[in-house]
Amino acid sequence: MTGIITIEGFTEIAESVKEYADKLKTDVLSQVQSIGQQAYSEMVSNSPVKTGFLQSRWQFASNSNGFVITNDCPYVAFQEFGTSRIHPKNWITPAYETMRSDIDALIQQYSSK
Repeated sequence: MTGIITIEGFTEIAESVKEYADKLKTDVLSQVQSIGQQAYSEMVSNSPVKTGFLQSRWQFASNSNGFVITNDCPYVAFQEFGTSRIHPKNWITPAYETMRSDIDALIQQYSSK
């Protein structure tokens, strides 16, 4: 006895999986960008202010991989980490650590699904 088995619907299943994966990626990316925006806000609001220049140089940009936070003030590292004449202010590191912890929690949340 010879039989033919026909399986239909694979294309539809593949499309459904792709749509779900795209939605999941979009959701995770949105949450990561939100976490980054919170860290950015914390860095800006906790920046030491004497003239306001350092605080004004913070920039946040979302992209397809998440986000980028930058500060092009020439002395931002001196303020954060200190020098022989400047005591460290240490306001970037706590914001970074909170952000990293939030992203790790997000990874755990989605990896357990």
